[in-house]
Amino acid sequence: MKPANLLITFCIALGCSASASAQVSFEWVQRASLPASGRYGPFSFVIGGYGYVAGGGNASGTMTECWRYDPVADAWNQVASLPTPRRHGASFSVGGKGYVACGQATTSSWTTTLYAYDPISDSWATKASLPGTPRYGAHGFAINGYGYVGGGNSGSGTGPFLDDMWRYDPVIDQWASAVGIPGLARYGSTAFALNGKGYVHGGRDASLDFTNELWEFDPIGGSWTAKPPMPGLGRSWTMVMAFQYDAVIAGGKDVGLNVFYDAYRYHPASNTWNPIPDYPGASGWSGASFAIGDRTFGGFGSHLIPSATYHNDFWELVKVDPNGVREPDERDGRLRISPNPSNGDHVRITTTCFVPPSGVQLQLMDALGQQVLSVPFIESEPVDLSGVASGVYILRLLADRTTFMSGRITVSR
Repeated sequence: MKPANLLITFCIALGCSASASAQVSFEWVQRASLPASGRYGPFSFVIGGYGYVAGGGNASGTMTECWRYDPVADAWNQVASLPTPRRHGASFSVGGKGYVACGQATTSSWTTTLYAYDPISDSWATKASLPGTPRYGAHGFAINGYGYVGGGNSGSGTGPFLDDMWRYDPVIDQWASAVGIPGLARYGSTAFALNGKGYVHGGRDASLDFTNELWEFDPIGGSWTAKPPMPGLGRSWTMVMAFQYDAVIAGGKDVGLNVFYDAYRYHPASNTWNPIPDYPGASGWSGASFAIGDRTFGGFGSHLIPSATYHNDFWELVKVDPNGVREPDERDGRLRISPNPSNGDHVRITTTCFVPPSGVQLQLMDALGQQVLSVPFIESEPVDLSGVASGVYILRLLADRTTFMSGRITVSR
């Protein structure tokens, strides 16, 4: 049975133009709990229209289970398990497959192993291991067809911590050394990607402090730039709800094992943070989070005091504006799809408050991450869907092979 929806709302003012403004509301909505035992430290990734949660651990040990979340049905289904138990590693998705790297097999055993999940065959394959030191608590993200894994811990809670980073090419199944974050090594950081750049937040650093630093990685030139730190206390193993052009970081814990629930929105275009409502779930530490199109989700996690408890509750962070249209992007634009749902004939795609660049391609991706349509995008011109089967699809607008707008469309014949 689905839980009753719980809404918690907060508004941030955003401009659509010099003469108009909109209020963006953030709402935490409770979704279907994982139909399995609570857990912390799982891997998470997205393929097509589904989110996946693999591994993790609780008082019974480290897990191999993998679960798939369908946001349309608000339902979980178990899929093929990991080859070996694993928790607290790095994960990313590239080319229609999900990858989990490194992590802990037990409390005193960590690895460099890389596994890839194929949703078509519902199977895992062992890929080239990370060339660096075995580790747990690493951060991972994907940009432009490559996976990146860095940082982590190769010892106890006091280290030694790691400051290297590696780039994985799934086409040739090879790793190459990349530029790590400047400054102190760290583990338990949270990572995400927006607009062709990677971001790493927080963690425990080599001085044994818990930090709120935010670093931005530009793959062109391989450089890192320090961004304003997140408000609040320093922390590790937060959740990140990454929208198309901004992200919310929530939860985490510090050295005192205190679990946090506060949440903050980072907007790269203005380089600013704003508070949003606290995460209302059972635990804000060491859970799972992911984004499916323009929807973001998070949950699970653990408390360690007064005794260890593990949770399976699950939440969606919804962002809307008063007009009910999709949220403004960093260039104050909105994507409109009409009609939606479509009867499979034609749809029209328009962008408001934003002029798209030239040479834009429109793509439709199915639930398995497979491309079903790719055509040149022309503002307001009808797009022929006669060859597209009924289903839910992710619509993407790309320029120079980089997605700059996306939305969800339902085709119902």
